[in-house]
This record gives sequence, C-alpha cells and structure tokens, in this order.
Amino acid sequence: MLGQEHIFSLLFDRTAAGVLAATGLVALLSLLLLRAPLHRRIAGLILFLSAFSLYDVFGYDFVVMTDSTASASMAQQPDLRAAYTVSLNAYRIIQVSFQFILSAAVLFAADWRAMAAGNIVWWGGGCDLAYYAATFRHLPSDWNWLWFTPLGAFSDSLSLPVVLLQAAFMSAAALLLISPLACRILPCREKPAISPSGMR
Repeated sequence: MLGQEHIFSLLFDRTAAGVLAATGLVALLSLLLLRAPLHRRIAGLILFLSAFSLYDVFGYDFVVMTDSTASASMAQQPDLRAAYTVSLNAYRIIQVSFQFILSAAVLFAADWRAMAAGNIVWWGGGCDLAYYAATFRHLPSDWNWLWFTPLGAFSDSLSLPVVLLQAAFMSAAALLLISPLACRILPCREKPAISPSGMR
C-alpha cells in the first residue's frame, strides 16, 4: 500500500501530476457550476488537456517506462524488449480509447468546439510538451514520434523549434475556435441572453 509521503512525492515532487489533477478537478467543477458558453468551453478545453496529460504521465512514464528504468533494463536484458513492446502497444490502445471517451465527455459537458479545441492542441503536439513539463524532463532536440501531427506527416523527425512552433500555432487555432471570434466564420448557435424582465 502506498504511503502518504510516497503519494505526495509522486504527485508533486517527482512529477506535476498533482497540479494536473487539481486543474482538471477545478475545470470539472466549473463545468458543473458555470452557465456562460465561453466559460464552459474554456473549462472543457482545460479538462481535456489536464486529463489527457495526467493519463500520459502515469501511463507512459510509470507503467510503460516503469519510472524511466525501461531503457536501462532493456540494455542490460535485451529479452525484456518483447514485454516492453507489448506494454507500449497496450498503452497506445488504451490511450486512443481514453481520448475518444474524454472527447465524448467534453462534447456533452461543454460543446463540440471545446472538444475539437482539445484535440487540435493534442494534434499539434501540445500534450507531448505538457508531458515533458509534468515529468520535469528536458525537451529532446529530435522528436521522431510525432508522425500524427500536421508537420510530422512530412518528416520522420521534427526539431524542437519546429515542434514548439507547430504547438504554438495549433494552440492559437484552438483558442480561436473556442472564442466568440470563431462565430464570424463558423455557424455558431449561441443561446441569446435573457433579460431580467424575461424579454429577449
């Protein structure tokens, strides 16, 4: 059984998972309490990013990489590579399933724009950057696993400046999508405000 000190260390010392969990809970409470569409979209986006990144931290860093010891263990015992491959594939299958469920939850709790915005940030590599921030790791100079991103489709490996630029552009697009400005080009159906007298 995990002791309180170990849990605190895991959530706040060795990772920033506790910050992600707290942020996600605040966003969830906001979805339950707030009524303004813009506020709900912001809360939905924050919930998506927090929950997905939290899954990434524990799923990859502690289950697949076994607290970052997998690489060293496989170097000493090459026979472990088959087990590592199986765990990585299982992690990816669960990750995609979790992303679908999370997207559906944000869709119903907020709206399609919040759900799409969260996936746009993920698509741009924003959640991968959040993983490195949450695990206190140095950002690598080469990113050879972002094949699913817009620029990754054209290159086997992306440099760090390209990754940062892509993430910034996609995050800006996501913020634009949830903002009222998006209604100038999208068919938005905002509910009209009701005056105190009951007249629209």
